[in-house]
Amino acid sequence: MSGRLLRIGVLALAALAVAAPDVAADDEPPRPRRRRTPKAEVTDEVAPPPADEIPPPVASPRPSPGDPFQPTAADGQPVLTVHVYEEGAREKELTQVLGGFDAVLSKDERIRYRDLADQLDPPGEAQAGLGDADEKLKDAQAAFEQMDLENARGKAEGAIKLYERYLPQLAAEEDGLTHIRNAWIRLAAVRFFDGNNDGAKDALRHVFALDPLAEFSPKMFPPQMKKVVIESRLLFDALGTGKINVLSDPPRATVFVNGIVKGTAPVVVEEVPAGPSYVSVRRRGFAPQTVVAEVNGGGDEARSEITLTRFDNDPIGPLGQVRTQLGSEEAPPEVVEAARKLRVDLLVAVQIAKDSAGLHVTAFLYDARPKRLLRRVEKVGPVGSAAETAQQAAKELLTDVRLDGVYAQPTPPEKTGFFTMIVEKVGEGWTLWRGWKYFWPSVGALVGVVVVSIVIGVGVGGRASPPPGFTPGEQVILLGGGGQALATPGTWRF
Repeated sequence: MSGRLLRIGVLALAALAVAAPDVAADDEPPRPRRRRTPKAEVTDEVAPPPADEIPPPVASPRPSPGDPFQPTAADGQPVLTVHVYEEGAREKELTQVLGGFDAVLSKDERIRYRDLADQLDPPGEAQAGLGDADEKLKDAQAAFEQMDLENARGKAEGAIKLYERYLPQLAAEEDGLTHIRNAWIRLAAVRFFDGNNDGAKDALRHVFALDPLAEFSPKMFPPQMKKVVIESRLLFDALGTGKINVLSDPPRATVFVNGIVKGTAPVVVEEVPAGPSYVSVRRRGFAPQTVVAEVNGGGDEARSEITLTRFDNDPIGPLGQVRTQLGSEEAPPEVVEAARKLRVDLLVAVQIAKDSAGLHVTAFLYDARPKRLLRRVEKVGPVGSAAETAQQAAKELLTDVRLDGVYAQPTPPEKTGFFTMIVEKVGEGWTLWRGWKYFWPSVGALVGVVVVSIVIGVGVGGRASPPPGFTPGEQVILLGGGGQALATPGTWRF
């Protein structure tokens, strides 16, 4: 029986200002950002000269990300990344498998492990772009102080475009959304002093959608703008909130509204402030997209359908074309080309499959320098233990493998002994049984069988000497036919 069982597998509230209030705590200058220091200092005062009353902006050198993802790192170690095919697995399993490989490979000191998403969209580019946006916003402020409205408008709009492009990364920084809010405030002031009152109000709609607690303050707006700011604020409060129904193609993209994660598409985002909101979607292997969704308020639902496209010079598409051809000793040209586009030396292609035996994780380690397959590893585990199974595959994948770009013909594996094979099979059976949802009930049943067997054995054994007064035939009946009468009466053997 035990052998048989082993095989079973904001909303945010705003106060109306009818007169110029004291400076609110929210008007304090934003704290320095993480990951990009020193940051461009953006003062809250946007009123025209005299300029000596306005603190001069502090210049911020733009970060120079360089290109840290060139094949073969500066220390001579090869660069490696992992691509997990989506076919045959759910989103949760994909994430767990990728996390399992990441946990092992990121600690291997013989390589430089890079996440594939970072290879496609290097984080240094976002930081450099946000640094440029800070510079443009600083220049816009300086031009506005000199009443060079045309130059100030161009700089403010340029800063906004860069902030929009990297909005999720911006929102992840401390007080990050304050910067794009300030850019819209600058643009509203430029349009107001240029005589474009409607344009100023439209810019203010962006300000309130990004910061529903924003209101008129002499430190944020020129005094001349008090009336238009209060009118725009009144309209914003009257409209209330609405919803956005976000759909992505392909589906299952991560959805951000105004830089904040809201779920996975398709998703309906509730309590979105009235006005223009930024909807961003990101999915592994695709270029991120950001669009503006207009929310009417009053509980109405807006709809935003976003189609994701592959990155320029996409390496993922060719990898999908050779999914069924992996495993040959010579690397397919598509794999070598993908490694070149990803700027890596080593590329791990991972396939996931499920059957009655459990979850299969198969990994192929390719070296693009000699254009060879270095190793193929397949591990099987319970469906609910994808991360652990992936970790086992990752550990075995690089064990005793040359990673210096010199291809060595692999030695044939030693034949597995009969005893070792039996131990491995028992171990696999135990892993599958342990992951089965009926594991504990089956253990209870086994224990019950053992206990009952012991009780019966003790009972039968205790009656090995038959009671006196019965014939041998009667004694056989009493003992269930389990004994044999010998020539000598009273002697029994079982």
